[in-house]
Amino acid sequence: MTTRGSRAKVDLPPVVVAVRPQLHNSDCGVAVLAMATGLPYETVFQAAPQAGRDGLTPRQLQTLAARLGFSVRAERDVDWESDSGIVGIEYATQVTGHWLYLRAGTLIDPSDGTLWNADDYCTANDCTIDCFFTVISRPRRPARLRERGQVKRTGPAV
Repeated sequence: MTTRGSRAKVDLPPVVVAVRPQLHNSDCGVAVLAMATGLPYETVFQAAPQAGRDGLTPRQLQTLAARLGFSVRAERDVDWESDSGIVGIEYATQVTGHWLYLRAGTLIDPSDGTLWNADDYCTANDCTIDCFFTVISRPRRPARLRERGQVKRTGPAV
């Protein structure tokens, strides 16, 4: 766990990020959530199949993370050189936004797998950063095994 100021964050695997390209026009949120959590793209997509058609709002992204057993928290202060998390952007000329993954100073665009500096990306794509989320916890047990009853509870039910 690392601490900066009054904010504590859990350092999550993977140390090396597997770039997960989006497979549909509007599933960038699914791809970046897979990168941020280390889960397979298919696992995240199955939890929110509408994302490939409609995309994800910030609230839907948080709900999807919770469904998968993760907590995602919006952050106001971002250290672009050392933080890792999910970045929401808004384009000046488009109605829809886009999700990117930030890993220690590098933005990963799931639409084509390119790596960018945040300032360079926003200049080249005429956009602004709208929101930033960190993944602050990870599941103790895989959610799908728990749902199928394949993981036995050892303590009192919660």
